[in-house]
Amino acid sequence: MTTTGLEKITNAREDGSWNAPDAVEALEIPPDLDTALASYDSAGRHFEAFPPSVRRGILEWINNAKKAETRANRSRKRPD
Repeated sequence: MTTTGLEKITNAREDGSWNAPDAVEALEIPPDLDTALASYDSAGRHFEAFPPSVRRGILEWINNAKKAETRANRSRKRPD
């Protein structure tokens, strides 16, 4: 592996992104999404009603946002 690759791994372990997929696989709802779901009466109940594969996809989509603003927008986004 190159030095750059090793640096990326080290940085990911330090900033927590190395283990971020573990939370998605465990279907853990991050605090920002939990807050967004709580702001609508039945959103949490509807989210929990989705099959695990759909919830995992949503959590991964939110988790993969590169910018904090994008993540916040994805957490608050209502389906059209």
